[in-house]
Amino acid sequence: MEVLTVPERTVAKIKKENLIHNLNILKSKLAQNCRLMAVVKADAYGHGAVECAKTLAENGVKHFAVATFNEAVELRIGGIKGDILIFCEPQPDETAIASSLNIISTVFSSEKAEQLNEFTKGSIRVHIKIDTGMSRAGIYCHTRDDVEAAAAEVARIHQCKKLSIEGIYTHFSSADDITSDVTDSQFTAFNALLGKLKQMSIPTGIRHICASSGILYYPQYHLDMVRAGIALYGYSPKPGDEYSQLFKPVMQLEAHIVHITKLKPYDCVSYGRAYTSACDMKVATVTIGYGDGYNRSLSNVDYMLVGGKKAPICGRVCMDITVIDVTDIDCKIGDTAIVFGEAKPADIIAKKLNTISYEVLCNIGKRFKRTYQ
Repeated sequence: MEVLTVPERTVAKIKKENLIHNLNILKSKLAQNCRLMAVVKADAYGHGAVECAKTLAENGVKHFAVATFNEAVELRIGGIKGDILIFCEPQPDETAIASSLNIISTVFSSEKAEQLNEFTKGSIRVHIKIDTGMSRAGIYCHTRDDVEAAAAEVARIHQCKKLSIEGIYTHFSSADDITSDVTDSQFTAFNALLGKLKQMSIPTGIRHICASSGILYYPQYHLDMVRAGIALYGYSPKPGDEYSQLFKPVMQLEAHIVHITKLKPYDCVSYGRAYTSACDMKVATVTIGYGDGYNRSLSNVDYMLVGGKKAPICGRVCMDITVIDVTDIDCKIGDTAIVFGEAKPADIIAKKLNTISYEVLCNIGKRFKRTYQ
């Protein structure tokens, strides 16, 4: 019996050599004893957490970070051996598994720490989160005036005997804006707290504060470890700066042409007749839509690359397909349409959507087959 080979409808090609390239650039920015933690939350920003973590581990990375308990478990099941930090607090019923899998949790308050201490049967590894200005989560310490109260709360957490406290961290809100003094103010508050804890003989463990923007723009604040996220995947936190030319996008998103139509003048395309041909033209139907994470707001706005040439979107992006103008492009059914990648970075799409590359990457749906090269 003949086995039919069905071509993939859409493909996200993950270029491991680009991931390694970006990792090496980031490593070159660090002091000798500063560790690098790879942030692989949200399925490694859409790139595939387990496969990316394996590649990074093979190239010396020993620390990983995720957002949720399930993401951490996925890495362990996938064979990742290094330290895994969860940015969110665990639920009490998750502590036993976290302990058995040697996963590190975060605590935002002494109240939560005491709750975990009560429910944990063995011991659980934790880092303490400090809020120095994001106002999202963590022990409040926005200025020097908050240090005494924050230090007292950290001290209460250290009284929880079942918690193995291995680190303390905070997060910059505006490190991509080097003209702002907010980053310096946040570091000042965090550093003052660290000083107070030292004065109280309370160990802090690993101190970390910098994400990708902090790594690139604030080397003086790297401390013991940095957390590399978007830069690993090929994008500068500040599109258009010098680092945008150094990093290489790791993902190339591809769809395929499944139909080609010749239009006459005044023919309309897609829902709502939102596009009308002005002349004789040729359009191609491509296998990607908003059901795949290709935003409907890109209708009549974006373009794809076919044979290295720009093919503008015609009409509204549908759930499963999109129509592009290939009038001046020599193409055929089965040809590839590049949605974004090295030749057309996701920053271009992000700008059209008034958002950031992070969101464009994370929105890529499960219908894309991810291949690793």
